[in-house]
Amino acid sequence: MARDFRTLKDKLEIYFFNSQEKMIKTVEDYLAQNPNQVNRINDEGTDDDSIRYQPDFYGYDPNSALSLAEQYTYDQLKMFSDMPLLTDAINKFDIIKRGLDLGGDFDASKIKFTSLPRGVFNFGLASKGLIRKTEFYDVERKEVIDEKIVKQEELNNIVIFYYLRSGAKHFVRKQQKGTMLVKDNFLDVEVNFDENQKIWLPYKDGKIFNGKGKNMLSYSTTTKKVYMYREKLGGGVSPYVDLFVGVNGLQNLDTENMLAKNLSAFIVADILEKAGVKVRIYGLRTYTDDDDVVFIAYALKEYGEQIDFGRLASFTSDKRFFRVNLWRIASTLRKMETGSYKQGKGISLYGGSDDLYNSFTMFKNWVFNKKGTVQFDTKINDKNLMVLSGLPTVDSSDRLTGRNADETFKKIEQEVYRTLDYVGMLLTKNPKAFVGKIYKREKDNPRYYDAKRQIKEYLENLITSNLTIVPQYDLADKDSPENRFSTPLNEVPRITERTNELIDVINNVIV
Repeated sequence: MARDFRTLKDKLEIYFFNSQEKMIKTVEDYLAQNPNQVNRINDEGTDDDSIRYQPDFYGYDPNSALSLAEQYTYDQLKMFSDMPLLTDAINKFDIIKRGLDLGGDFDASKIKFTSLPRGVFNFGLASKGLIRKTEFYDVERKEVIDEKIVKQEELNNIVIFYYLRSGAKHFVRKQQKGTMLVKDNFLDVEVNFDENQKIWLPYKDGKIFNGKGKNMLSYSTTTKKVYMYREKLGGGVSPYVDLFVGVNGLQNLDTENMLAKNLSAFIVADILEKAGVKVRIYGLRTYTDDDDVVFIAYALKEYGEQIDFGRLASFTSDKRFFRVNLWRIASTLRKMETGSYKQGKGISLYGGSDDLYNSFTMFKNWVFNKKGTVQFDTKINDKNLMVLSGLPTVDSSDRLTGRNADETFKKIEQEVYRTLDYVGMLLTKNPKAFVGKIYKREKDNPRYYDAKRQIKEYLENLITSNLTIVPQYDLADKDSPENRFSTPLNEVPRITERTNELIDVINNVIV
């Protein structure tokens, strides 16, 4: 059962960084100055013996030419461990976006990015990371098949791809775009299945061969859209939102599950940026260790910066970073702050009956009570635009590939709507119209048996669960440490008024 604010205020530990690099440097500097503490700190996080004993759990490759320490360096971790999975996720990401009913507030953009060669080419975006574009090839008919008609299924734990022609299955292989172009234009090129990339690739002299000149394999960037151009900003949105992506994973979850949990946040950020809302994305590690609640926030994407899917995936969803580096970072930060050796891992917080939501409300107040210092440079003016984003719950069956993929992407779509519905109600200049569009979108959804009542409850809960007041515990001294997580008294009337105004709008529109 979730603990109340009074109980939590003496149990909440917060560590906040404006960049991931700053967090890593802080930890590295401390460990360099205190080498005698390294082994004990790692024991409280993740020790090397555990990694070797459970290599799959920690993402360790015992057959790699790299040592254990080398496999967990920053340079290695910034390359996402499953690029084929990320490629598929980005492709499905685009399909989801095309089908979303966003209404007017998120349609237009002041600055957009496109892969079309117009406007100004942004080399910084293009250089952040390359991924292999893929296609499906029918070897028997010697033709590329439209991916929209390709289906997949599992056979003996192997994913196979096929399409239907005259009711019969025709199997295809997944290969990098340009594979046959390379094979047909160069001597001694063979097409083989690459176990690391999980796709078919052209090989020459035992190595992957990219081709030359106009006959080359096709790549795209993890930031994907690299040309900038301006369009008129529409709707009623204003400029800044902070999204917090939970970096959590139960013992039975792997990298794919964690990416499924967090993909909706990346989609939301992409949509908001294109609507003219500047978004900062934080990784947020939250867990309990006995009675203590630990929050570690670190910025991964800056306001106005184009999304680098590879970076976000690596440092929110990759089990290597989460279960090794981040656990060690947590144990180091706790030693630095408390002077005692404490666990860098614990019971992850997801919401519902645990302490996440109350702790996050207190966290928002804590950040705003320190706003303006060098460490706390958030540009949002409304703490309620600090938003938790991502699937609230996830289990091992929530996958982006295989038989459960369609169901997982439905969950992701619902979470995209949930986040945008909340942000939109706070930002829009015309809340009545915005709520009306939500109702129009949702009213015929078969999951509702009493649409009006349930949609009202859904929207009201979005408001009341986020616009929450934490009491003052020292009324004689507003600056007392007892009030470090509390809502300032001068903010209480406006939060109450705003909550009532939005609930009135909901009740007046949905009648």
